[in-house]
Amino acid sequence: MTQAKPLRQLHHSNGVITLSYDVCEAVFHYALALGRAEKADLVTIPIVYNGERAESNLLLNPHTQLFCTPAAEPYVDAEDPSLVQLLRERTAELTPQAPALHPITENEDPNSAWDDAENLR
Repeated sequence: MTQAKPLRQLHHSNGVITLSYDVCEAVFHYALALGRAEKADLVTIPIVYNGERAESNLLLNPHTQLFCTPAAEPYVDAEDPSLVQLLRERTAELTPQAPALHPITENEDPNSAWDDAENLR
């Protein structure tokens, strides 16, 4: 039997919400991607409130300031794998992909990439 990950507290502008480890991590990374892309979104997330599962709306924008800490509350199932997957997909859509790197072969001129860049001017 797999042991559940501990709950986390997500601290925001004027409060704290308790949520699952995976949801907290997904929200945190999504907020970072939204900030870098200068975009905003409203997400509804499962939280733990008074020892029970509940929901909360969270507005994320470039000015959102968040940090996470361990929660002292006993474990309550506030997992939502489909939400976590959705937030990860949205994060990936907002995150620019690095160009693919390839090793230079014996016969390849290491400066050829710079020649291509010069043609872009």
